Amino acid sequence: MILERENSILENRKLMGATDPSKAEEGTIRKKYGLSIDKNSVHGSDSIENAKIEIDFFFRS
Repeated sequence: MILERENSILENRKLMGATDPSKAEEGTIRKKYGLSIDKNSVHGSDSIENAKIEIDFFFRS
């Protein structure tokens, strides 16, 4: 899925929570479903530049 909106990277990262589920805030996806740093249940880009690369990799190959 590709999310597109104003401040989408920041907003999505808040929703996902910290990469390490043990450090993620209550109510975030990773706190609820993540098992470890490697198995944290969801991925999100950390910058616009990386988003462009990752979208190309996952959706246009």
